[in-house]
Amino acid sequence: MANGITGPAPNPMRARRNADTLGGFRVLRDDGIIRGDELPEFTPDGSPWHAKTLIWWNTWRRSPLAQLMRDTDWLTMEKAAIIYNTIWSTAQWAKTTDIAMLNRELDRITGNYGATYADRLKLRILIEDEDPDEVIEAAKAKKDTHYEDLFDQD
Repeated sequence: MANGITGPAPNPMRARRNADTLGGFRVLRDDGIIRGDELPEFTPDGSPWHAKTLIWWNTWRRSPLAQLMRDTDWLTMEKAAIIYNTIWSTAQWAKTTDIAMLNRELDRITGNYGATYADRLKLRILIEDEDPDEVIEAAKAKKDTHYEDLFDQD
């Protein structure tokens, strides 16, 4: 276990040939296509969507990450939109702990889709306008960190 990898070397005959990859990263390019459906006219409780929620939703629809999303993903993102809307609609009078709980759930959901740079590193997704050398170096640095190294104080 010299470099933290165990087991036999990967078989190159089984490697996917249809993935656009760069150093093991899936590369996504902005193609200008708007994916997913519009949000329903009203939230489940019958109120209109907060303006920030509509901007958030359309940002996801235009994102290169939307290329990877399927119908079930959009249903999950609609649930996230309801959470996002609740945060913006109730932030001025809701309890801080309730908002924090909603934020954690929203971050969990959107993190699974690569919402932040760190999320995309974990998912090994590279968006074309990100510097590939920087992304790969950050991923290597994260992978090469071992807990025993943190305690080695020679």
